[in-house]
Amino acid sequence: MATKSIKWPLKRILTNWKECMQLSAARIITVLRSCCPKAIVLYEADLQPLPMRIRTNSAKYIAKLQSVGSFNRTPKFIFQRPSNQRLKKDSPVGVMWKRGLLDFNIEPCIPFSCLTPNTSLDRVSFNDQLLSSAPKHTQHPEMMRQLSLELINNIPSQALVLYTDGSKSDSDRTGSGVYAKAEDGLVFRYRFRNPDNCSVLRSKRLAIREALNFALHFENSDIYILTDSKSSIQYLKNWPEIREKTGQEVISKIATLSQKTRVCFQWIPSHVGVFGNEEADVLAKEGSALPSATSSELFTSEIYSIHKAIANSAWRNPPTRLVCREPSWSVSAVRRHEIRLDCIGQVA
Repeated sequence: MATKSIKWPLKRILTNWKECMQLSAARIITVLRSCCPKAIVLYEADLQPLPMRIRTNSAKYIAKLQSVGSFNRTPKFIFQRPSNQRLKKDSPVGVMWKRGLLDFNIEPCIPFSCLTPNTSLDRVSFNDQLLSSAPKHTQHPEMMRQLSLELINNIPSQALVLYTDGSKSDSDRTGSGVYAKAEDGLVFRYRFRNPDNCSVLRSKRLAIREALNFALHFENSDIYILTDSKSSIQYLKNWPEIREKTGQEVISKIATLSQKTRVCFQWIPSHVGVFGNEEADVLAKEGSALPSATSSELFTSEIYSIHKAIANSAWRNPPTRLVCREPSWSVSAVRRHEIRLDCIGQVA
């Protein structure tokens, strides 16, 4: 019992000690005295308060536990809190739950591969370069366009070519788009909205998933998926290490297609005038403007980005008026590297 009684107070003592160390370092950096309020000192030292950082990192840790779900004993034990008397109400998880930090729909993370060890993707190629390996920023857009068109013209005429893209608006609304034109002249256009605060990279992966869904309905000799996201191709190339649900769904569809046809993922530069890529980009932007999202699940990294943005927004706002009682000082104006203090104490 004695050990349990000092467990949480000891953690609070350590946390308070770290906060004191941070404040001391901030006073050394800013050369501000102890009479200056703590918020002003940390703001001028460009140091985010530890409680904000602890809250953000804790949200990331808990979100990761949520993504694992019932595959691990620890998250299974923690998230059965209502029926579990051994978990304290004032524990970190309980406090975060009470503050609403866990009210997100997290995409599951499966701790094993979706393919068997004997599965091979020999008929799948992942190309993150054009015929020329020079980086995009070192070459003229017209040259990149010609290289892209040369690669596209070398694709067999019987192949199904799909262009995919993702987009994110200034209001953090994301969308994905898929454009394809089959040999018989059939044009396929598909757009959809993704969850708010979804990353652009994930939007591009979701577009690839929908392109594969469309390709499953065709009996073509080859399937070419052209995307302007090198990161997505490199991510899929390392398919044995993929654990997210979306990534495993993509790999599962690739494995199904590769049993009857050849699948090729090819990178092409963006915004150089390639018609299919430009159409996919327009569809993705239109998808971000749709009224509702097809799913509400977010990655653990996206949850972390949300909490980090909230903390940074609160931290970057300069404190406009703070009062310190002993001695009696008030901050009437606050600017970066310019603080004016008015003494309101008794005149000696």
